[in-house]
Amino acid sequence: MASGRWITRAAEARRLAFARLAAAGAALGAVLAASPALASAPAQASAPAPAPCAKPVYLTFDTGHMAVAPLIADVLARQHVKVTFFAANEPTKEGDGSLGEHWAGWWKARAVEGHEFASHTFDHAYWRADVPASQPGEPPRFRIRPSAGPKQGVEETWTAAQYCAEVAKAADRLAQVTGK
Repeated sequence: MASGRWITRAAEARRLAFARLAAAGAALGAVLAASPALASAPAQASAPAPAPCAKPVYLTFDTGHMAVAPLIADVLARQHVKVTFFAANEPTKEGDGSLGEHWAGWWKARAVEGHEFASHTFDHAYWRADVPASQPGEPPRFRIRPSAGPKQGVEETWTAAQYCAEVAKAADRLAQVTGK
């Protein structure tokens, strides 16, 4: 307590989430301002869609707990920007995970708006390292660590088939809730 005040974990998490949202909004604003087609678009939902950009813009937002997801959706709609959401079933502040029933309507609404979807593995499994083959002809293996789900934080060794199954699980859920 060197600063003379207490900061709870929840308050600090909220502060960081809003700081990240502000940074993401600033980055999106800078990208949109740099695009003549998007910069000239009025900032209202009923405005006609601007001419397509000559080149794609790649941004990444990790919605994680989904608290900022509605704000991101509002900015994308207001600026007439379509994105591909890479989703994993991460714990959320509300509901049963970002790919759970609580958020299914949110994902469906993004599909209706014309966004695309892709898998980021169901349990947000991160590649950690390749594992050398112990014998000739052995299929490639690698270490992963999920950041969500029942094995959150546990490092495991997977085959490509296991990883593909994890990717398919999130893709199947996205198709179920979005119809895409």
